[in-house]
Order: sequence, then C-alpha cells, then structure tokens
Amino acid sequence: MSDMQNNTTTITRGDLATVAMIVAGSGLLVAGAAALQQSGFNPVTGAALGLTVLSVIAWAVLTPQEFVEFISGRQARRSVISVLSTVLIVGIVVMVYSLVEREVLTLDMTDSREFTLTPITLGVLDNVSRPIRITGFYEPRDTPLLETDDQFFRLYEVATDGLISREYIDPVAQPAIAAAYGPIGARSGDVFLSFVDEDGTINPTQARLVSLEGAQERAMTQGILSLLATGEFKVYFWLGDGALSPADVENTGIGLATEVLVQNGVSVDGLVFRELIEQGREIPQDASALVIPRPQRQLIQAEIALIDRYLDRGGGVFITADFTLNEDGFLREDSLFNQYLWENWGLRMLDAVVIDRVASDQTFTDLFPFEVFAENTITQNIIPGDPEFQTLFSVARGIEVDTTPPVTNGSAIRSSPESFAETNLVALGQSGDFQWTPTEDIQGPITTVAWARDAATDGEIILVGDSDFLTGGFIGRPLGNAVLFTDGVGWMTGFEEQVSIEPRAFAGSAPLIRITVATLDQIAFLTLLVIPGLVLLMGIGTWLYRSRR
Repeated sequence: MSDMQNNTTTITRGDLATVAMIVAGSGLLVAGAAALQQSGFNPVTGAALGLTVLSVIAWAVLTPQEFVEFISGRQARRSVISVLSTVLIVGIVVMVYSLVEREVLTLDMTDSREFTLTPITLGVLDNVSRPIRITGFYEPRDTPLLETDDQFFRLYEVATDGLISREYIDPVAQPAIAAAYGPIGARSGDVFLSFVDEDGTINPTQARLVSLEGAQERAMTQGILSLLATGEFKVYFWLGDGALSPADVENTGIGLATEVLVQNGVSVDGLVFRELIEQGREIPQDASALVIPRPQRQLIQAEIALIDRYLDRGGGVFITADFTLNEDGFLREDSLFNQYLWENWGLRMLDAVVIDRVASDQTFTDLFPFEVFAENTITQNIIPGDPEFQTLFSVARGIEVDTTPPVTNGSAIRSSPESFAETNLVALGQSGDFQWTPTEDIQGPITTVAWARDAATDGEIILVGDSDFLTGGFIGRPLGNAVLFTDGVGWMTGFEEQVSIEPRAFAGSAPLIRITVATLDQIAFLTLLVIPGLVLLMGIGTWLYRSRR
C-alpha cells in the first residue's frame, strides 16, 4: 500500500503555472514567426497571441503571488533591463532587415570584375531616359531559373537608378495577363521588355521578348537597344495587286510577319505603287526598306523606275516570288523587272521549281536549307538540320546568281548537289509530276535565297524564291522562317548593326553574391525569433529554478 502511495505523481498549481509560462513563451514565438512569414497579421498570428494571453491569465490565477513577484520584484527590474536590451537589439536588426529588403544589393567578388556589367552595356544604359520594365514569367517550379535571371536584372536596375525595374508574374496563376504578351502569349521562362507609361502601366502588346539563352547580359542589352530604337526604322509593304497582305493574320497572310517586325521596334506601313505614279510621288524618304511580297502581276516600267531611284539613294528591297503558270505572273523569267535585276544586280528568278530528295520535308518540294552562306547577317542565325532554326520553303523557285556581277552579290541559301530545278512547270502544276531531264532541267545545287549590294549607293536587295515562308502557316514553323525575314530586314536597314553588341561569355551558374528575400526571411527568423526565444526560455527556466530553491 505504501509503495502505491510513493508512486503517485502530484501536480501542483505551481507546475501548471510553469506549463502556462512555457505555453505563453511558445505562443509569442509562433505569433512572431507567422507574422514574419506572412508579412503581417494573419489568423495564425491571432490564434497564437490569443493562446499567449490565456496562458498569462492562467499563470496569474494559478500562482498570483509568484506572478506579482515576477512582474514587480527585484528580478522583474533586472528582467526589464534585459528585455529593453533585447528589444533594442531586435529593433536594430529590424531596421537593417527593412533597409536591405528595400535595396538591391549585389557583390562581384572576382578580381577581373567578370560579373559586372560591361562598359558597352553601361554606355547603352546611359541613353535610357524613360522608365523600362523587365517582366519575367515564372511558374513556382521555375524559381531557381528566376533567381538566376534576377541576378542580372538587378544590375540593370542599379545602373539606371531604378529607371529599369523588375516584375515577375506566374503565368499559371494569372493566365489572362500572360496571354496579352507577344503574338502567342507568355510562357514560363519568357522575359519581356517594355516602356512604362506615365500612369505606371505598360502596353503588353508592344513588349519585346528577350531570349536569355546563352549570354544573358548580351541578350538583355540588345533587347534594350532594340527598345530604344523604336520608331527609328520604317518598313513599307507593297499593297494591292494580289500581293500578300501585311494586315492579314490568317494562314494565307503575312500579318504575323509584320507583327514580328513591330515586336522588334520597326514601324510598318503600306504603299500602293499605282497611286505613287499617278500622284508623281516617290517612295517616302523615311523608308528604311521596301517589302514586295509576290504581287500577282508583272511590274511596269514606271514602277521599276521608282524602285531603282529608291535603291540609288541607299534603300533596301526584300522581294519574294512564287511558282506561277500565269504569263503575266510576277518575276517571270522574261519579265521587265527580272531583266532589271539581272542587268543591274546580277540576280534573276528562274522559271523552275527546286526538287531536292536530300534536304526536304514531307515532299521533295518542301525544302530545308542544305547549304547556308554567312557572308553577311542575313543567314547568321539559320542552322541547317536544326528543327527550330532552319527555314522551310514550299515549292520554291530557283535563282540564278551572276558569277561576274555588276555589283557585289551572292547566294545565301542553296539546295543540295543532288537537287535540280524542274522546268516543266505545266506538269508540275497540273499533276505534281517531276522528272530529271538533263537537256531541260538545271542540276543542283540551286540558290533559293540570294542577295546583292551596291557599294557605291548602299542599295541592297534580297531575293527569295518562295513567299509561303512569310505567311501565318509557316512564319513560326520553323522559327528559322521568321529569323530569315527579320535578319534580312535588319541587314538592309542597318537595324542589326545599331542594336548589336560584341559577344561576351557569361557563366551559366549564379556568379553573384546577393541577398534574396528568402534569405532575408531566414535571417530575420533566426535573429528576431529563434535566438531571443531561446534566451527567453533559458531565462524563464533559470528563474523557475531559483524560485523553487
């Protein structure tokens, strides 16, 4: 019987008060942690504070004398001094935390300053005079990518004293906002540049997509240059006469190709050549380039003269032509315009369609590039065999390039040596039949894209034996079609020279030592809650131990 009495555990009011004190301290820690994590008062914080208050009341009720001594005795005075010291330290930490959280802090620890913006970039940023927004789209799973990109974006914000700012959007959580960017909407990992209007908003339809693959600084700086160059270049399109329409965004129009130019900061407009002739006007002085997208008739002498005068003053003309059986078809081999191109530029379109069994897609008339020449920037980004960055032409006409031309010229894209140019267009057009005929057809390789430049006048021409690659059904499939168009226009207008910078290698890892918001939260949790909480619990334990002696 005595053994049972000795094994009985007695819980006193003092023990319950001790539990209440521990619960009160824990409640304060939980409330502070919840408030810090959620950046303000929230239900968890409220519940924790409520538990703390109830625990303090329970402590006071269970051991009132002990409670009074705790808050009014000599130990209390010492505790007040300790609490005030702790509050002072915590206040200093909070001030530093708030300052660091608002600022953009980066640190380059390399002796060579390898991860500091280059002088070229800093020179570009000196020309930024109006606010620019970097808008990045990242799903939660792409947070590591966001952090890698953000280390570069921060440098631009610092270098421009905030004229360049950053904003990040989750395309899954906000699909309507993502859909408004670019021709096909924004995907996770996409980054756009745009000017910020006076009211603080941006126009997402005019935002520029920046490809950050490879050298991030180079890509971002080129994007800013392109944005700053908005409106400086203007491309006119031939309108009417059955030409492909720059306003038609369907599969049969070239509206998407026009949007690609606009997305790169190039203004576009249209010209009706018959009206120019009737009114005695020239091609406008602000024309950086002229696009002639396969009108369905031959050009008359007066129109050719307009183009010739435009080229004489340094203009550029981008010409596309298709296979045709019409005797009055555009750029027929014996047409006036074709003769003009041969005599003055050493280029002419052939009445022949290229057949290639080596570099072709679903049919032998769907041509991939077999050989690409990099004499200029027209095809610098075209990669034969790459599913994305190769071109795809449908029923392309061959082009003859004069080996002794009156001006500098050359081939940009050619078919394989096993290809040939079919001259029996009637059989090809009516039944799709073709057959190599040595006495009539032309042995490959055959040029499908050619260029010419007059060094005396700076006039330039690009001739493409296909127009389908510009239409909505082809312009982005593959991407090389759009690249050929934009790089070709860039070569003629000088746009590429103005917005390009020299390549520079950048590390793919995170080279900058920087303080992120997540890191700041961890530091704040440790310094504001964990350390003071441990000290508080140790103090309570010491006080309880001494009070029980």
